[in-house]
Amino acid sequence: MINNIVEDVLNVMQLLDVQHSLVGNVEKRGISGGQRKRVNIGLELAARPKVLMLDEPTSGLDASTALEIIRSVKRLTGIGMTVVMVVHQPRYSLFTLFDDLLLLGLGGRTVYSGKSEGALPYFRHLGFQMPQHENPADWVVDVISGKVWNEKDPTLSRKLPEAWAEFMPNLTALLIDLEMQDTAEEQIDSFAFTMALDAKLSSAGYKDIDDLSQEQFLSFLEFLQIQKPSDAAWAHLTERMGFEDGFISQQRLVSFLLGLTGSFSSQDEAEDVASEASNMTKQRFISWIRRKKPRLGGHHQRFLFQYLILLHQNSLRWARDWKHKLISTCLSMFTAAVFGTQCKQKLIPENILCPGKISTSQLALGLVCGVVSLQIFSLDRPLFWRESASGVGVAAFYWARLTVALFDVLVWCYLYATVWVSFAQAPCSFWLWLIPFRMTALCASGVGVFMSTVVPKQSTTLATTVLLLVMGGALSDPESIAESEGLGSALAFLSPFTWTAGENYLAVIEVSGGEEAVDFFAIPIMEGYQKILQCLGGSALGYLHSASIFCSIFGVILLMFGYFGLRFVHRGKQA
Repeated sequence: MINNIVEDVLNVMQLLDVQHSLVGNVEKRGISGGQRKRVNIGLELAARPKVLMLDEPTSGLDASTALEIIRSVKRLTGIGMTVVMVVHQPRYSLFTLFDDLLLLGLGGRTVYSGKSEGALPYFRHLGFQMPQHENPADWVVDVISGKVWNEKDPTLSRKLPEAWAEFMPNLTALLIDLEMQDTAEEQIDSFAFTMALDAKLSSAGYKDIDDLSQEQFLSFLEFLQIQKPSDAAWAHLTERMGFEDGFISQQRLVSFLLGLTGSFSSQDEAEDVASEASNMTKQRFISWIRRKKPRLGGHHQRFLFQYLILLHQNSLRWARDWKHKLISTCLSMFTAAVFGTQCKQKLIPENILCPGKISTSQLALGLVCGVVSLQIFSLDRPLFWRESASGVGVAAFYWARLTVALFDVLVWCYLYATVWVSFAQAPCSFWLWLIPFRMTALCASGVGVFMSTVVPKQSTTLATTVLLLVMGGALSDPESIAESEGLGSALAFLSPFTWTAGENYLAVIEVSGGEEAVDFFAIPIMEGYQKILQCLGGSALGYLHSASIFCSIFGVILLMFGYFGLRFVHRGKQA
């Protein structure tokens, strides 16, 4: 499947002959500049987008190479892809490849929007005269830049946006009068046809003539090298076309020519069909609106709709970054092996280092998860601001990112616990170690997420590390709890590391000889943890449940703080 997509992209972008070549860089020469442009476009095509947006894909290229690239992109429209691009001063052969054109004048205001072949007739209609042998594309750019003199209205060069704004309602009214109120695409086609007909009439010598006589129309047919019809056919044709007193307006002529797609036996039949077509157009338009309008019903459905789309995007991003994920996973396993080895034969009550080794192992996992969680938002704040400004919900963006990130944290937590228990030869069951490790990972990730949304990205790593070290070192001091030292006792009680390390240590004491086996100097530490246990009531298993509840609440609160930080910090850069 992937190979087929790659082969199709190489074929469309005409890169088959260099598919095994190096792209190259500043130090090592590779493929040509035009081929590099096509490679960049091909990278986007591999994702099979519905809409492809290109910013100056021809910049820095010669005219021939630029034309080849645009032709390659033009082929994509044949398979249903919409291509939007920004170009400056294209050659005329490139200019004509575009289906629709949006020209922006000074100040970024619209001076023309429609079919590319209608641009020249429109500006000629305004009174601008293009010199002979001039490149039409360059001439149009000069016109919208205000560099071309208009003999009819010398001030028009500075009022092109106003001229277009005034012209569009007149065009809409004309189309409505002619019963051509169909889709926007058909309206633009009508406009292009009108401009083309005006150009032909000007070439035939009938410039600025609103009504054509029968003689002038016959002369116009002769100019187009169309054979004159017989007298009977001509009489029937003039009646069908709507000549009045021997004259026909250009508007009626355009209406008649655009209606030649069908034939009618009578004027009544034509009116009936036109009325039916108008009703069908309205029905089709209403159906289109209903089909395009997302039937979300409310805020919750909109959140779910955006969440699923963003979750899919972040999952693809996660899959593409598999090498980085693999390296991070290996580093977390290496950390578990190092700290697990240091705990070997020390996880017994008789060893005074036992509670310290458990605390440092929990802190190591907390630092890994906290620092990794910084990448969720700190590096992509501009991306969030841009998507928020375009209508993406904060909640959908936040929870989609968080879902994928917490999957990484959960995997690393399980691997860390598995490797650590194996190297430390830890007593107790595996689950009595895994659950506290998982609580530590959740709380540390909450700290990292919160820091990534409120602290400047240059300081997030330092701020997260300092906070976790303080929580895991100075605050998780059970002796403060045992001695009831006011603020120190309260801070130690609020540290999640106190709960997770305490559960592990009391479980080790319970399965390894009881309180009688505890080292004399470790008794204050044990009593501090026991005070927490007595405060909550219950056995060690009950303490495990209480610790799980406390750390879960602690982690969720931090994640909610992260959400509010993302929503309200730098509010001016969001929607």
